[in-house]
Amino acid sequence: MDRTGADFLRVREMMILRLKANPVAIQIPIGAEEHFKGIVDLVKMKAIIWDDDKGVTFTYNEIPENLAAVCAEYREKLV
Repeated sequence: MDRTGADFLRVREMMILRLKANPVAIQIPIGAEEHFKGIVDLVKMKAIIWDDDKGVTFTYNEIPENLAAVCAEYREKLV
């Protein structure tokens, strides 16, 4: 997700169309490219934000408001 042009949901759709796969997301990224800062764990329904560039330390937070609806939708698909 930290690379130029990264788009998680677009790649998921491409997997469905091209590979006829049924991918199930267990995490949703928070941000993309240089703004990528963590993930939302759809099992725990918590945001995991990395505190450093290497991803060694992190904190659990509430899901950002702008991702709440997307996370709820993909959690429903997961369950």
